Amino acid sequence: MIGSAAMRIGIIGSRGRLGSALSAACDSAGIPVVAELDRAGLAESAVPGAVFDASSAEVFDRTVQLVDRWQAPLVYCVSVVPPEHRRVLDRLAERLPVVLATNLSPGHWLQTRLIRQLATLVKQCDLTASAAVYERHPMTKRDRPSASAVRLAQAWQEHAPAAVSEIVSLRHGPAVSGHRVQVDLAGESLCVAHEVSNLSAAAQGGLLLAARAQALPAGLVTSDEVFDEIFGGLAP
Repeated sequence: MIGSAAMRIGIIGSRGRLGSALSAACDSAGIPVVAELDRAGLAESAVPGAVFDASSAEVFDRTVQLVDRWQAPLVYCVSVVPPEHRRVLDRLAERLPVVLATNLSPGHWLQTRLIRQLATLVKQCDLTASAAVYERHPMTKRDRPSASAVRLAQAWQEHAPAAVSEIVSLRHGPAVSGHRVQVDLAGESLCVAHEVSNLSAAAQGGLLLAARAQALPAGLVTSDEVFDEIFGGLAP
């Protein structure tokens, strides 16, 4: 359990969809949100023990400034990280823990692990296989393909004999998202899918990441690596 005595949270982008879900999860868990940054400005009552950036690349410089001032671990949830921002995060990670959270959902972590294991088995069994990634987001999603879809493709390619043939990006339907990896074998196929109907799972996963980030040494890690540690450090 995550207790309020252990954490104080800051949220950058606190009025957005993910920021609002994180705030609601904190409220349900009795975790105080002591700093919030949104379009109305900064509201700060205490120094946070961990900070979420659930905003956008446009406020990146402000995020780095605040985290540096607070000396707090950063869980960076902005999906696309351009090279110049990654270099800044690398320098920030020399002083503080930084978690690159492509996806906060434990379900996505499980899907990624399954894809890695499936790719390893396909290679070990010397099977002829091809894989494609399908991702669906609402029309408001700007990134194409999503960072989560790219990570799934990388998980396959790191362990399988052949690269993903295609990433298909669909923009329609209800809020949140779905990601599916289809693997075609000779005369048959199988699919590993993950559907998200609301952001509560991501918010709960985010609280797990923030709690663990407070105990990490300075350095840059991914959310997958932190989930690996949280859930027992199981081998890929």
